[in-house]
Amino acid sequence: MPRKTNMSDTKRPRTIAVIGCGNIGSRLLQSAATVELENLSVFGVEPSEAARNLSAERFAQVGRTDGRVNMLKMVNSADELPETVDLLIIACSAHQRMDALCSTLARTRPRAVMLEKVLFTADSDYDRAAELLEGIPTWVNTTRNIWPDYRSLAARLTNAPLSLEVTGSDWGLGSNGIHFLALAELLADSEIKTIMLNDADARDAKRAGYRELTGTLRAELADDSVATLISRPGNGDPISIRVEQNGKGYDISETGGMINSDPFTILYTSQLGFALQEMVAERTSNLPTLAQSSRLHRLYLDALRPAIHPQAPNGDLCMVT
Repeated sequence: MPRKTNMSDTKRPRTIAVIGCGNIGSRLLQSAATVELENLSVFGVEPSEAARNLSAERFAQVGRTDGRVNMLKMVNSADELPETVDLLIIACSAHQRMDALCSTLARTRPRAVMLEKVLFTADSDYDRAAELLEGIPTWVNTTRNIWPDYRSLAARLTNAPLSLEVTGSDWGLGSNGIHFLALAELLADSEIKTIMLNDADARDAKRAGYRELTGTLRAELADDSVATLISRPGNGDPISIRVEQNGKGYDISETGGMINSDPFTILYTSQLGFALQEMVAERTSNLPTLAQSSRLHRLYLDALRPAIHPQAPNGDLCMVT
């Protein structure tokens, strides 16, 4: 739930800007539509007219619980943004993210930033992002880290080593694996130190220019916890998640909405208004910081790169998004 905010502070004009309003960006605009702060304006930056129209339509489908309406302005360029924004969200695909970040920062100065995953495809961009965003609170949207039921599970676990196993049919190891690696760090309250990829089978992804793969990722954490992510070829098996610690197991079906025999609630990208509100009003978040997520992303992409780019396993690029 949103934190209580000083009422006088909520009355000053606030601005959220979403850069890249494809499927994910348009859903983040829906989250922005539910943020309950006074004088809030939302900008969506998207060059495609069709995507701008769809984003505006989706924005209008949801709203605040207090009956007020946040203002949306869809524009085709960051040049149309104000000189400062309270929250900048970069939601375009990974290979375009650095260019989008640079061009937007040339126009506006954000008080806080949220970046979508996969962060960047080029290893060199991680150091560059740290320099560009120095002094600006920045988080990465590996969303399971703020799902209330995962945070509740993390609170119930002890500091003993645990195991996390994620299995299913071709669920996007290259595009979604980072979500579960970040979740492993949340649950264990420890950092991943090594990641190994086995049985990899890479192919062109549905999105042009990117790659996807099946296989098994094994991550070892500093506290001796282990995360194993298994994406099998084929289809038919939904993702299943199991957490074990000290002989006790937690079986999670996100699609079925259950953890063992108890209800389990997932949050869609359109349901993150509470998190955006914290970033705008408090400049804080339970999402991983840029520094935390960059460290994890680099380990992740280093593990994937030999399978994604077998001709350049030590190169700068890893084309997943």
